[in-house]
Amino acid sequence: MDSKTIEHLIYQSIKIKTNIVGIDEFEAGERKKLNFGHTFGHAIEKNYKFSHGQAVSLGIAIASKLSYKKGYISLENYKSIIELLKLFKLPVDYKFDYNLLLESIINDKKREQESISFILLQKIGEAKIEKITLKELKSLIIE
Repeated sequence: MDSKTIEHLIYQSIKIKTNIVGIDEFEAGERKKLNFGHTFGHAIEKNYKFSHGQAVSLGIAIASKLSYKKGYISLENYKSIIELLKLFKLPVDYKFDYNLLLESIINDKKREQESISFILLQKIGEAKIEKITLKELKSLIIE
């Protein structure tokens, strides 16, 4: 990808984020969607030696896989997301101890009793906030 394209993508991303933050200053709704990949990303950051950006990339890969497993996005879309992360030389896979990550997620501030709010994709470019029970989450990520 050439530098002009990357510059354009960064500019468009900043415009979108600025618009969302302007509409939802206190993260009451739409702004939460900007946290795509962060729930797992923060658990990864806490338990492994990855930078924030690397951890969020891994979190995006996991959240995308959850979106695919729940039938929201196609396998083709999932693979496109993974390839885009790889294009930017970001990590997309690691041999995690998912029980350790789940333990961190259980203590996450977004947890509400036996469920946690996740940002999943309905399609590329369209996110949704969904509560997933800890039991369902465990069955989705531990294959």
